[in-house]
Amino acid sequence: MLTQNILTFLMILPLICIVIEAFVLRKYHRSQLNYAEGLVNISLGVNNLVAGILFTGIHLFIYQYLYRHYSLSLPLPNPFLQLLVAFLLYDFLYYWSHWAHHRCNLLWANHWVHHSGQHFNFTTAVRLGFLGNFTVWIFFLPMAFLGIPLEHYLLVIAAQFIYQFFIHTTLVRELGWLEKILVTPSQHRVHHASNALYLDRNFGCFLVVWDRLFGTYQREIIDEPPQYGVTHSIEQPFSPGYLNCFLYLECLRQAWRQPSLRMALGILLGPPSRLQLTTLEQVLAVRNNAFLTSYLGLLAPLLISFYIVLNVTELSTADAWRVPLSLLLISCLYISKKTIRYRWSLLNSLLVKGLETGVILYLLTHYNNLQPILWFALVSIIVALVVKLFSFSIARSASNE
Repeated sequence: MLTQNILTFLMILPLICIVIEAFVLRKYHRSQLNYAEGLVNISLGVNNLVAGILFTGIHLFIYQYLYRHYSLSLPLPNPFLQLLVAFLLYDFLYYWSHWAHHRCNLLWANHWVHHSGQHFNFTTAVRLGFLGNFTVWIFFLPMAFLGIPLEHYLLVIAAQFIYQFFIHTTLVRELGWLEKILVTPSQHRVHHASNALYLDRNFGCFLVVWDRLFGTYQREIIDEPPQYGVTHSIEQPFSPGYLNCFLYLECLRQAWRQPSLRMALGILLGPPSRLQLTTLEQVLAVRNNAFLTSYLGLLAPLLISFYIVLNVTELSTADAWRVPLSLLLISCLYISKKTIRYRWSLLNSLLVKGLETGVILYLLTHYNNLQPILWFALVSIIVALVVKLFSFSIARSASNE
């Protein structure tokens, strides 16, 4: 029950804040408000929660096992000091984890999802690749070896989620003397910028001390406004499948072409600069109809994900693995690229929506909780397919003319 309450809180609080920020941005700062991208961000965030349901149990089991059998059990006299050490140790490991995810292509292949949005707001905070659930936690296992109890570890993780969420905003300017101590929204705007001056800067979580100590700190400069996004083109900006899988596949393709194992490993384990990717100056990102690919196409998987997160404790043990895994695999099939072969896009939509319909029907026939969400998802699939077929017929008629 506690796990369910935490998951619900991790969805409701961000959504409330996102709505409030969107209202303010719409009134005063329209440049950082994009509804289509925001929906993609939320969809990716809920997918990440679904992946967390799938893997968190294993992650925490390994942590607890290492803590019980291999912990150094540091002699810390009181709970406050234990929490302080856990906080500082987590922050230090977070810095190096974050740095590594910018310097190793196999890690960057997931982390780039978070940086690929071209706007910066609260929804950017939840724009996360779900495959990171299988790698990020490894960097924090030293906490188990050093004797940090699981409950303290989880408490700091919860604090990190909340703190990191609130620094993804353009509404807060520099914070005076706090800029010398804490990671602030201003510093994190620099981190998300693709300007040459700002690349690979400000990796900290709570404290800016590590960036200052290791030479990765950069202040936001008034005359150099951040340009958000990545330095290469994104052909399918509204496709969760593309965003989650593109860079992994590209790393493998380029590594396979190398003449030696050493050079292949240099691609996989080296920095992003070793990848040959199309830059933004060479090709503009292909942007399909936002209403079709985002608002309609992503509505069903978003609703199914919400259903899974809100009802995870009601699922059977087998379904708690089977249903989230199925949904994540289906999300990897999404494409939104507008090509000459429009029929392939239509076939992809039919396949994906057919699989999503199967998941919905399975949940409707096996579980009774929150079924209106599933019925709404089913209706959205039907509407999306009707619009897709209508668009296909128009495109076909235009090509015949």
